[in-house]
Amino acid sequence: MHDARMVIETDVPARLDRLPWTRFHTLVVVALGITWVLDGLEVTIAGSIAGALQESPVLHFTATDIGLVASAYLAGAVSGALLFGYLTDRFGRRKLPASAASMRRSTRRSRS
Repeated sequence: MHDARMVIETDVPARLDRLPWTRFHTLVVVALGITWVLDGLEVTIAGSIAGALQESPVLHFTATDIGLVASAYLAGAVSGALLFGYLTDRFGRRKLPASAASMRRSTRRSRS
């Protein structure tokens, strides 16, 4: 049986700290930074259009409608991240995007 009070000591963090910084690490940091900026831009745009949706002569969104849309946006982002995170862990990070792209192509063909 596993004892929850047992402490496991490891030298993995110290070994990782001794590794040299390479071009790969720089590319990973840059890619994560770009992703972070784009994610922030997406959220900013979604928040910025709320006023335009309320003032639209066609849509006439109320504050409640805007709140529901924002909640659905957030729920979709969270559930999508959880679902596709699980699927990519299960089926592989290369297979899932390829299958999603092929499904998208097939649905486009079926519509035309």
